[in-house]
Amino acid sequence: TDAHIFLDTLPEAAELLKYQVVLLDDVSPASLGQERMETLATLVSDTGGGLIFLAGPNFNPAAYKDTPLESLLPVDLTGEYSPLLKLADTPTESRSVWDTFTGVRWFAGSTRSKPTAETLLTTTTGIPVCALQNFGRGQTLYFGTDETYRWQSKVGSKHFIRIWTQIIQSFALERLQGASD
Repeated sequence: TDAHIFLDTLPEAAELLKYQVVLLDDVSPASLGQERMETLATLVSDTGGGLIFLAGPNFNPAAYKDTPLESLLPVDLTGEYSPLLKLADTPTESRSVWDTFTGVRWFAGSTRSKPTAETLLTTTTGIPVCALQNFGRGQTLYFGTDETYRWQSKVGSKHFIRIWTQIIQSFALERLQGASD
């Protein structure tokens, strides 16, 4: 099977449990529906799957308030360096690479912090842009922007591919090691 699958339509709720990692872009909670959202929560908490929230200007993250996915959103202001965002062999080199990246033009600015999350990236004013949280047996990752493609600006896809590969591998590891049914 393919390592990654891009879906044109939303799968039925039960099908979602077949995936190791789900990337949830700017999707309306109404389009997902209660059953799919509950299944995504089960994917993470019970089977050790991964859920990545990629914010967009319409729905993600604010629209998920009071839904089964709200508790999975990791937003906090505590972290600095994460292996998921490592771009070089040392923290100093990695920070140097991050400092060359083009900033984002849009981010979800009205997110709330959670004490159970680790913030990986913030805006210059401290608003969380990327946060990680353990949830049950799995993890969730929140991106407060839909502009990660801009990380390729001026430097090519080298770092963009490295980050996304590290994230997907880390999130899939729990299930790949046989920790779930």
